[in-house]
Amino acid sequence: MTFPTLNTMCRPVLHLTLATLILSALILSGCSATQPTADGTDAQGTAETEDSRLAPQVDLSAEILHQFLISELAYYRNDVLTSIDILEKLAFETNDPRIAEIASLRAIGNQQYDVASNTTYLWVMLSPDSAEAWFSNAVSMIATQRYDEAVEGFQKYLQLSTDPDQIKFQRVSRSLSSSVDPNMAFDLFGRIISEFSESIFGRLYSIELAVSAEKDEELIDQLVTEGLAMSPKSDDMASAKFIVEIRRGAVSEAVDFAKKFLSRNPDSRNLRHHYARHLAGEGLYREAIKQYEMLTDAESLYMQGTLHEQANFPELSRDKFLAFHKLEPENQRVLINLAELALERKDYQEAGAWISRITNRNLGFSRNLLTAKYIAGTRSIDEAVALLEEHPTESQQERVRIILVVEDLYRKDGRFEDAFSVLEAGLEEFPGNTTLLLAKSYTAAELNLIDQVEMTVNAILAQQPDNALALNALGYTLIDQTDRLKEGTDYITKALEIKPNDPFILDSMGWAHFKMGNFEDAIEFLSVALSRRDDPVMAAHLGEVYWTIGRTQKARQLWDDALKKSPDNEILIETIERLTSQ
Repeated sequence: MTFPTLNTMCRPVLHLTLATLILSALILSGCSATQPTADGTDAQGTAETEDSRLAPQVDLSAEILHQFLISELAYYRNDVLTSIDILEKLAFETNDPRIAEIASLRAIGNQQYDVASNTTYLWVMLSPDSAEAWFSNAVSMIATQRYDEAVEGFQKYLQLSTDPDQIKFQRVSRSLSSSVDPNMAFDLFGRIISEFSESIFGRLYSIELAVSAEKDEELIDQLVTEGLAMSPKSDDMASAKFIVEIRRGAVSEAVDFAKKFLSRNPDSRNLRHHYARHLAGEGLYREAIKQYEMLTDAESLYMQGTLHEQANFPELSRDKFLAFHKLEPENQRVLINLAELALERKDYQEAGAWISRITNRNLGFSRNLLTAKYIAGTRSIDEAVALLEEHPTESQQERVRIILVVEDLYRKDGRFEDAFSVLEAGLEEFPGNTTLLLAKSYTAAELNLIDQVEMTVNAILAQQPDNALALNALGYTLIDQTDRLKEGTDYITKALEIKPNDPFILDSMGWAHFKMGNFEDAIEFLSVALSRRDDPVMAAHLGEVYWTIGRTQKARQLWDDALKKSPDNEILIETIERLTSQ
């Protein structure tokens, strides 16, 4: 076996510049209503009506502009409450919907929901046809626990909004799920969509909320069945059914449904994506690639590149990443993949070219890691390590990634003691970190430190009893380096139950059967492993089984093919020399 590498509830708050405020005030001032006289009539003698009382009641004069400016200055000085208080007063003094909108969004954005409930009420009265006004009002009603009014507000929003149905219903669903507990979110959403019984998206997000609320399977199945009955060809509803089945552990049912639905509806993009991701997660890389090959979007090309890399077909991976890059030249994440592939094949000129093109600040950390690997390959590992150790990190995750890169550089250079020391120091810094513990178990195995392998794996299993990689690491070490074959095989068996298609675990099980003399079983497991991942160590193992049973030509063919792709692999070279020199 080889060890795998471990390597809005509402629109944004409006921030007005002083110039915008001045312009807005002048525009609003020009639109102000005629002032009523003392007897309740305007200058033309017209009696005041309910509608006129909702129109602007005062001139937006220099004083109003002055109040605007005070509000903005207070806001930018972080005196948010004063700013919102002034805006609230201005909204009710002017009865202008634009001021009510500004006051409402600022209050909601700063979680001043008591104020927002007042200003959004004014906003919907002044602009009853504004979908945003009703949405904002519903948000503030939820926050102040006035749920009946919230339901009405969201229903008005859904009626008035011109956004696509999926966006509208998703927005309401997200707002509820972020504001109240899952059960209440589900119940309120059900009340809201009762007026929209024909909407497939209402049903879809009701299923999502039901899953979040951990409703019983019978209810969720009913919602899914009703949704598919409403729209039998709905890609989104089919995806929902697939996800629900996978989450509850009914994997075979989910896969069977996906196959049948996709055969009837081959253009179903969402379900095919979900199905392909499931296959990839199960270690069925080639099967997943076939699904992605039936899709034409850029993301599918990227996923094909990733999966070819997982299956250890670097040239195919590079081709797919380059095709993705051609379609989305501004998307810099693929530059990281292309640089990594170039570094793996020691093409430092190409690697450097890709690294130099990574200018996105959000990818700066990844660029620095790649730069360190480049320096390790072109100058010195110690220089690369020094660069990484000096690099500031913003999170524990980044620090752990640096530790793993340093450890990997040492391991690839054969400096296993240094790699082990790096991991031990990392675990002193982050005690119990399972990623570092797993890496330590791999390096301990390289150093034949069986007790360290057992200790680190047991530390992982104490936190994560079903960690298949940890179980496999211990199992393989025991069968490969000790006479504890049964104990090691038991660990591998448990790992295989958790991840039955993982090529590394399949390789371990095949090697266990070889050690026990079960050659036909060994060939079966090792052949499947090698079909999942084109790995030189797996080829070395399968070749050794064939050599042992006298099929030397088959063994040599396997080894020759593996050497063409991995001429420097030490395990492959050692296996060939040991057996052919006898």
